[in-house]
Amino acid sequence: MRRKTLLVTILFLVMVLAVSTVTMAGFFDWFTGGSEFKYYSPKKLKQSIEQEKEFLLVDIQPQEDFNNHHIKGAIGTYAYPVKSKQDKAKLDRILTQLKKSDDDIVIVCPRGGGGAERTYQYLSSQGIKEKRLYILENGQAGWPYEQLVVDEKLATISTEKLATQLGTQDLVVVDVRSDAAYNGWKLKDETRGGHIKGAVHFPVSWLELLENEELIDTLKNKGVTSDRKIVIYGYKDSQSKKLGLFLKDELDYKDVAIYKNGIVKWSANNDLPMDKLPNYSKLVSPNWVKDLIDGKDPATYDGRDFVIIDTNYKKFGHYKKGHIPTSIYVDTNEIEGPPLWNIVSDAKLKELFKKTGITKDTLVVVYSEEPMAAGRLISVLMYAGVEDVRMLDGGYQAWERAGYSLEKGVNEWQVGGYQVWKKTGHSLKKEIKEWQTGADFGARIPVHPEYYINVPQAKELLKDPNGRLVAVVSWDEYIGKNNGGYSYFDEKGRIPGSVWGHGGSDAYHSEHFVDPDWTMRSYPEIEKMWADWDINPENESAFFCGTGWRGGLAMFDAYLMGWKNISVFDGGWYEWSRNPENPVEFGDPRKE
Repeated sequence: MRRKTLLVTILFLVMVLAVSTVTMAGFFDWFTGGSEFKYYSPKKLKQSIEQEKEFLLVDIQPQEDFNNHHIKGAIGTYAYPVKSKQDKAKLDRILTQLKKSDDDIVIVCPRGGGGAERTYQYLSSQGIKEKRLYILENGQAGWPYEQLVVDEKLATISTEKLATQLGTQDLVVVDVRSDAAYNGWKLKDETRGGHIKGAVHFPVSWLELLENEELIDTLKNKGVTSDRKIVIYGYKDSQSKKLGLFLKDELDYKDVAIYKNGIVKWSANNDLPMDKLPNYSKLVSPNWVKDLIDGKDPATYDGRDFVIIDTNYKKFGHYKKGHIPTSIYVDTNEIEGPPLWNIVSDAKLKELFKKTGITKDTLVVVYSEEPMAAGRLISVLMYAGVEDVRMLDGGYQAWERAGYSLEKGVNEWQVGGYQVWKKTGHSLKKEIKEWQTGADFGARIPVHPEYYINVPQAKELLKDPNGRLVAVVSWDEYIGKNNGGYSYFDEKGRIPGSVWGHGGSDAYHSEHFVDPDWTMRSYPEIEKMWADWDINPENESAFFCGTGWRGGLAMFDAYLMGWKNISVFDGGWYEWSRNPENPVEFGDPRKE
């Protein structure tokens, strides 16, 4: 009897405890509001996919992560981390689609944490019923079923197939790497520098830099059109996919493929064709200049003394506010002047070099906010005989975009001497040197007089069947519709026999030679642009504009491309037009 009573007592206590537990749990839920979020396990989601159940996958991963790894059928919103108005605006784009359905919504974020919870809360606040909302446990990082991670939008192409199709009319190969990589610098693990032969250059960074309308125009100008087969490659698949998905999702391109092996595999096979800018080393990146300043040994640098020059026209105030560390300022007024704005005398150039410490053996890196100013100074340095002159591709803007620091104040020219930066171990040391008696540039200036020609020489060039006097001007300047907007002369027209080398929209812009990010336009496009006007590497070509800035930039482009017989016609249209005895033409010469 006692045993029976004991058993009943135990059962009673168990029941009381169970009821109490349930009651306390209910109380706790009431007190805390219960579990705020509901979850799908990866296993449950996999089963739902395989059973073809109706549900919506809302993926908030950043676009690059989504391109690399997402679950089949997911809607890419790229809204992560869902903190700003801009993030939430990306979710707004799919609200109508979500509200049209009654299906469950499973939110996928990188790890199933705060981003997913904020998405859950935001969708709920926008009228999505909470009973439909779920979060994928542990997000994309915790998804173990690789067979269900696919990218159905972008095809891939093998090395063998690409090699077979290369050069066909309907194929466009697009290189999405940096300018430096495309031009020839080996930045990763490629065996050979440069790009796949015939590839056009469209850096993936432009997707963030340009508006859609600009992107569409740029793609069209490069021949990347929807009626052709597009193959994209880079260093990373994610970079290629980013452009590929933009073409398919935003512009409705149909035939887009990714070359997954990229330049590393292609360059390893010497039988596969590649191209590069012949003198690519003269066009350097911000990273190269940073390494130089930091006392490192960037590729192709031989350890010589160097000077970095910030140049422009009357922009010393801008220089003082911030410039690349160690750089000095050289105004273009130091190398050209009135009345014709031709280059100054050789004696004045020698004095400039003496003040700035430049000899023929100095490495000179030139940069500017305005590429034309840099081109003008570089052409003068080449004329004088500086053996190693380089341009910072993209100029001041590229340095800032790279996130490198600026130096304020002034690096003064040294009276009676000059400053140099010497590499000592892994650091730089600034030295002030005095000119010794008899010391000078190291050669008689000009070492290369052939790089600049005058009016009589230009007239002789026009008589030569192999000669090309190249007008680097806007189309309206070339046909004589206007004078490009010059403030100090009004004459319009062109030199008879000159050919149009393109320029830009007016005398103060050079869009035909500079990309939207201020880097130099890819050289195959310039070659084609010139070839259309019968300007070719084998010609003897003199480039001119109004007074030398655009002509100098074009001449440097030709030099980068390895052209030999090139020069700047210094007097240009300004000097030519001041003499009433010189003939002038108007209109399109191709229609005559």
